[in-house]
Amino acid sequence: MENRNIYKYRALKSSMKKIEIKKNTLTLKDDEIIDFFEKEVTPHGTGAKIPCSSKYIGKKAYVIIKKH
Repeated sequence: MENRNIYKYRALKSSMKKIEIKKNTLTLKDDEIIDFFEKEVTPHGTGAKIPCSSKYIGKKAYVIIKKH
């Protein structure tokens, strides 16, 4: 993938949610965020998974994939 500067702005449906990416800086605003953690994606069958606590089953999540 070519190296490029990313200039994106995306306002989600609710005014309380906003994702902004500018020059390798990420801003995520959501009044319903209850936790944040960093995990390694691991193989699972023919796909992949991100392990997390079972207390989040059924919850909506953001997944952000980093280059390294």
